[in-house]
Amino acid sequence: MATISAAFLESRADQQTGDAPLRLPLVVDMDGFLVRADLSAEAAVASLESTVSRMSRAVRGDRRGVAPEQIAEYARRGVDVSGLPLQNDLVTYIVAAAETGREIHLVTSASQEIADAVATRIGGIASATGALPARTMTNADKLADVKKRFPAGFAYAGRAPQLLAEADAVVVAKRDKATARAVLARGGKIEVEIDAPRAGLHTWIKALRCHQWSKNALIFVPLILGHVFFDTSAILACVAGFLLMGVLASGTYLVNDILDLDSDRRHPTKRNRPLARGDIPLSTALAVAAVSIAGSLVASYFLSPVFAACLAGYLLTTLAYSLYLKRLLLVDVFVLAVLFTSRIAMGIALAGVPASPWLLTFTMFFFLSLSLAKRHVEVVNAGLMGVADIPGRDYRASDLPLTVALGIGSNAVAMLVLFLYLTFEAMPTGFYTQPYWLWAAAFVVFLWSLRIWGLSHRGKLDADPVAFALRDRTSIALGVVVMCVFGLSL
Repeated sequence: MATISAAFLESRADQQTGDAPLRLPLVVDMDGFLVRADLSAEAAVASLESTVSRMSRAVRGDRRGVAPEQIAEYARRGVDVSGLPLQNDLVTYIVAAAETGREIHLVTSASQEIADAVATRIGGIASATGALPARTMTNADKLADVKKRFPAGFAYAGRAPQLLAEADAVVVAKRDKATARAVLARGGKIEVEIDAPRAGLHTWIKALRCHQWSKNALIFVPLILGHVFFDTSAILACVAGFLLMGVLASGTYLVNDILDLDSDRRHPTKRNRPLARGDIPLSTALAVAAVSIAGSLVASYFLSPVFAACLAGYLLTTLAYSLYLKRLLLVDVFVLAVLFTSRIAMGIALAGVPASPWLLTFTMFFFLSLSLAKRHVEVVNAGLMGVADIPGRDYRASDLPLTVALGIGSNAVAMLVLFLYLTFEAMPTGFYTQPYWLWAAAFVVFLWSLRIWGLSHRGKLDADPVAFALRDRTSIALGVVVMCVFGLSL
C-alpha cells in the first residue's frame, strides 16, 4: 500500500489565488472504484442464495437454524462488508486527506447499511450516502445529491460520467487514460492518479481455472481402456469433447465463485481468487460464464447428442451443487464423485465403446474418497487453527473421525473394485499380451491414494488432490510408472 503524506496532499490542492489549500470536499464513489466489486450485483446474488436457502428449508419442513430477523438483516445488507476488496492506494489517499481535516463523503448505489459499514471500516469519513427502500441512488441521483450538498464545488473519485463532468477536481486511475483525457479536455483538474489494477490474461486464466481442465482427461480413459486409440474419429471426438467440457467447466467455475464470494473472502487461501479480490467485474464474469456455457452446450449437440445430454446433466448437477448441495454434509462429496464419474460416461459416449459397470463403480468410489480427502484436510486445518466451523461448508472440526473413516473406507472399496475389474473384465478381453502387469499398475494407484490420505490427515494437502498431483513430483513419478507398466501389458 502506498504511503501518502499530509504535506503531499497540501501540495496537490493549492488555490489559484493564494497559498491556502483548496480543501474541496472529496466525494468518493464506492461503486467500481473504492470497492473493487459490484455491490448491487453482489447483493442481488446474495438475495438469490437466501431465497434458494429458504425455499429448500420450506420443502424439507425445516424452519430452524435461522431466525426471521437474521434473514431480514441478510436481505438488507446482502454482503459481508468486512471482506470486501478495496482499492488500497485510494484508501491510503483518502485516510491521509481526512487527517488534514478535509471532508470525505462516500456515495454508492448499494444499500445505506453497506455504505455505513464501509465508512466505519475505513474511518475518518464525514458522511456515507446509499440507497434506501424509498430512495434510489443512480449516478444521476448521486450527482443531484452532491450538487445540493456542495454548491461551492467538489472533488470526485470515481468513474460515473455525470459526476466526472461536474467535478472541479478528479481522482483517476493511472491506467484510465480515457477518463484523464476527458477531464483535461473540459478544463478540469486531475488531483491525483492512483493505482487501480485491471484484469489481464493471467488473471482470466486463473479465474477460469484452466489448470482444472486436466480433470477432463478422464474423457480419454474409455478410449484407452477400450483399445480404440488408433481410431481417428474416436480420437477427434474425444479431443473435441475435452475442449467443450473445459469451456463449460470454466463457465461453471465462474458461477461457483460468484455464489461463493462471501465465504471465499473469509477463507485463508480462496480470498485470493480473482473474483473474491475484485480483479474481475461481476457483470463481466457473468457474461463470460453465460457465453461459455451456452456455446459449449450448442456445439456439443452437433458433436454427439448423447454427449450433449451428459454435458447438460453435468451442468445442472454443478449448478445445484453451487446453489445448495455444497452446503450439505457428505452430500457435497457424493455430488463431486458423480461429477467426476460423469466424465467417464462422456468418454464412453464419444469413443463409442461399451459401458463398463466395473469402471464406473471404481471411478465413483475412488473420487468419493478423494473428495473426502479434500474435506478432511479442511477439517484438520480448522482444528489446528481453533476454528469450529468451516465457512461455506457444513463441516466442523469435530467431524474428523467421520471424514477419515468414510474416506479410507471408500478408498478400500474402490481398490477392491479395481482388482475385480482387472480380473473379470480387463484381463479376459485378449487386448493384453502380458495382462498381469495391470496388477502392478493397480498397486501403484493404491500406493498413491494412500499417500494422498497420509498428507490429508497431516493437513499438508494444500489443494484439490487432482490439482495437487499435477505439481507433486512424487505423484508425477508414480503416474509415469503406471503408464510404463500399462505399456508393458500391451
